[in-house]
Amino acid sequence: MVREDIYSAFFSILQSAQGFQTISRKLAHIDDVPKESMPYAAQNQIRETPFADTLSGPSATQIELSWFIYVAESSDSSVPSAPILNAAVDSVMNLLPSVANPVTLQVNNQTYIVIRGPVQYFEGLLGDKAAAKIDFIVRVPFA
Repeated sequence: MVREDIYSAFFSILQSAQGFQTISRKLAHIDDVPKESMPYAAQNQIRETPFADTLSGPSATQIELSWFIYVAESSDSSVPSAPILNAAVDSVMNLLPSVANPVTLQVNNQTYIVIRGPVQYFEGLLGDKAAAKIDFIVRVPFA
């Protein structure tokens, strides 16, 4: 397994999303992202856990990563952040295979099992901004 290949493959999917001002592999705090840089999307590495599982073979590792999406209301506040956030989430989710779990990811002739986790929404308490977090689990068999 080459970790960077997996993270790069996910990031290249995210980079093909339409309608974003900023797409990054460096996660910033929502308050540090200017409205002019939104909609904003970032990929964040979460954790890696070795385990034994019949789904992935006798032993494997589980890589977890997330995509974060930030949006802001229009400058005249005529459109609240929720519809803008929903459109941004749709933009990235439409890049992925069907919602059937698990799906596979091909990286350098190696097949990895990908399980898409929940989408969490954060709005209202962020003032005129809103955020979403989309979680992924990649199961990587040990060679």
